[in-house]
Amino acid sequence: MSWNFYGRSAELRELTELISRRRWFFARLTGRRRIGKTTLVQRALASAGQESLLYVQIPDSAPVGVLAALRDAMDLFAIDPKRFPRPTSLGALAATVGALARAGYVVALDEFQYFSRKKLYPFISALQAVVDELARDASEVSGGLCVLGSIHTEMVALLEDRHAPLFQRTTHEIELDHLDLSAVLEIVRTHAEAEPERLLFLWNLFEGVPKFYRDCFEHGVLGAERAPLLRQMFFRSSSPLRSEADHWFLRELRGRYDVLLRFVARNPGCSNGDIRNYVQATSPETAEQIGGYLKTLSDRYRMIERRLPLFARPRARRPGFGHQLPARGQPRAGGR
Repeated sequence: MSWNFYGRSAELRELTELISRRRWFFARLTGRRRIGKTTLVQRALASAGQESLLYVQIPDSAPVGVLAALRDAMDLFAIDPKRFPRPTSLGALAATVGALARAGYVVALDEFQYFSRKKLYPFISALQAVVDELARDASEVSGGLCVLGSIHTEMVALLEDRHAPLFQRTTHEIELDHLDLSAVLEIVRTHAEAEPERLLFLWNLFEGVPKFYRDCFEHGVLGAERAPLLRQMFFRSSSPLRSEADHWFLRELRGRYDVLLRFVARNPGCSNGDIRNYVQATSPETAEQIGGYLKTLSDRYRMIERRLPLFARPRARRPGFGHQLPARGQPRAGGR
C-alpha cells in the first residue's frame, strides 16, 4: 500500500483556490521542518491543474550556489532558455521571478529563510521592487510567488520586521501546524493495526509531524513493536531521526533563548522583573529584547506559559512565567 496525503483539507482548499484564480499572489507558507509544506504546495498545484511551475529548494550557500540551483531547476522544469535566460546575479534572479509570474508561472522558493544571510540579502532588496511592480499590475499577472520557510525567526526577519524590504508585501499567509489526532488515526488505520496502545505510543513519539510517520512507513516499522521501531528510527547510526533535534530545534533557537529558558525552567512562577534582573546580570546585550523573546517562546513555540493571579485581568502587567510540557513534540524549556 502506498503513502497518501493525510489531513490539511482546509489548507489545501485555500491554496488550491488561490492558485486557480490565475491572478498575482505572494503567499507565505511557514511551519517547522517535516510538517508538510512542500507536499502541500505540490498537491495544491496538481489540484489546481497548474502546469507552469518552477520549484527551487534554496541551498544554504553563497550566491553562486543559489544561482546554480535555480538554473538546474529551470532546466528540470523545461523552462525555455531563450524566453527566460538563466540569471547570473541575485538581481537577475529577482527579475526572473517577476518575468515568470507575468507569464503565468507559479514560482515556489523553498527554504526561503536562507535569503536572510548577508551574502544573499541583495536578492531581497531586488525582489521588493519586482513584487511592488507585480502588485500594481495584479489584474494583468496570472502567476504568483510562494515562499516556504522552516526557521521561523528568520522568516519573520524577512517578511514581518518593519524594516525588512518585504514587510507587508505578502498577500496570503498559511501557517502549517501539526496534524490533528484524527489525521494521525487515519494514518495508523491505513498502515498498521489501530490499537489504542499503538496510537498512544506513536503520538507520544511524533505527535502530528507527518514526515515522521512517513519515515516509519518507508522503513517498514510503522506497524512494528516498540523496540524495533525505536531502534530503527532513533538508535542506529543511520537512523533518520537520530539528529532531528540538532537539525531543527537547536538551529531554530540558535542560542537566542538559552538564558531565558534555563531561568524560567528553574524558577517557575518568576515575574517579568525577575527575568529582566537575571538577564541584565548574566547577558546584558539580550536585556532589551526580553519582551520579544518571551512573546516568541510563549506564542510561537508554546514552551513557556503566561500565568496570572486568579482574579487578575488578562492584560495585567505583572504576569508570572512557568515552563510547561512541550507543545506538539517540542522539547521542554531548559532541555529535553
